Amino acid sequence: MANKDYRFKGLPEFTNILKEGSIEAVNLANNHTYDFLEKGYRDTLYYLGKSVIEYFGREQRKIKEIKGVKVGLLGYTGWADTKALRKRIKDDIKYLKSKGANIVIVSFHWGEEKKNYANKTQKALVDTQLIRVQI
Repeated sequence: MANKDYRFKGLPEFTNILKEGSIEAVNLANNHTYDFLEKGYRDTLYYLGKSVIEYFGREQRKIKEIKGVKVGLLGYTGWADTKALRKRIKDDIKYLKSKGANIVIVSFHWGEEKKNYANKTQKALVDTQLIRVQI
């Protein structure tokens, strides 16, 4: 178990709640992904796969075809606006486009507790230059 103040986990059967709520894909890029270390992460991948719920984020890039449109899915944590993160996002978008993605959705896990507005980092990461990288 990770040595931190808050650790989150759910029972494997909770994937049924996701399915019943029409959740088809989830972003694994989260500061709680490894709350129960590598085994917890691998268990998460196993039960999502078993429930046919797609996942993306962290090292996972996904293309899902929806009504004939190939949708690329990327997920990141957005705690800092760094050159390395921007390069990774651009490279990942290029990769998914090269694999046939017609559109790419970039999802972030970010924000500050109890804050209702985007912070400086969030605003910088959705900068139009980054968004328009491969349109």
